[in-house]
Amino acid sequence: MKLQDIYNQDNSVKFEDMDRELTQQIQVRLSSLSLLPPQSADGLFGPKTRAALDAFTNAFHLPSGVITKETAKLLIQANSLPLESRLLSERDYTKAADLLNCDIAVIKAVVEVESNGNGFLQDGRPKILFEAHKFSEFTNHRYDLSHPQISSLKWKRELYKGGAKEYPRLEQAISLNRLAALKSASWGLFQIMGFNHNLCGFNDVQYFVAAMYASEGKQLEAFVAYVQNQNLAAFLKNREWAKFAYHYNGESYRANDYDGKLARAYDRWSNSVAILH
Repeated sequence: MKLQDIYNQDNSVKFEDMDRELTQQIQVRLSSLSLLPPQSADGLFGPKTRAALDAFTNAFHLPSGVITKETAKLLIQANSLPLESRLLSERDYTKAADLLNCDIAVIKAVVEVESNGNGFLQDGRPKILFEAHKFSEFTNHRYDLSHPQISSLKWKRELYKGGAKEYPRLEQAISLNRLAALKSASWGLFQIMGFNHNLCGFNDVQYFVAAMYASEGKQLEAFVAYVQNQNLAAFLKNREWAKFAYHYNGESYRANDYDGKLARAYDRWSNSVAILH
């Protein structure tokens, strides 16, 4: 069976009933949306394909566990995941603040400082920053000499390209070592490094990346899990910005004024909330 057949005949096929041809077609489309690596189109429906397909159906608010006519249509036609359906809502902020026992303005401050309030680029891909020194570390420095723009023994600010220009760097690294590359980028609203996927509740970095593509809500859920697992919630609750910045951003937080930026962003957001109420 083919995707076009499901669309033309208005059929529905459960995930577990898909044949190899249909699975392979779906994998090709998911790869084109960066939810799966290109090498994944083997026709075998495994956990990574399931995670990527779940991310796709969640992004489009489609039924999970089944390929419907609408799912087939969007898999055939989609060039990117729908950005407008993947942004944070006030409900997302409220839920996160309740889970972390802190003010909503605290969460909004972190979002502003980490990603300027946007988890996605205009083309629908998650914001990333590729860290060459991490890729070097995860590949045992194998590519430092041959690929100095993406693999470096030490951190170098000048290697950053920023925005969408980070993706060619990531893609080049993926061609060398996919898992190391995904672990070496920071993702989404909270710029969480891929190697921290376990702390965010994902036992595989690919599942983590799929969630980063799915929505800002999923990015926020990953942040909440990370904060809880790293015992950082109390710093947010008490607005101990320096302590949070130290543990979240590292020893360089003072040089980058992370704590000051968080404090000022919190003041703006808390004042705006007070005005609204």
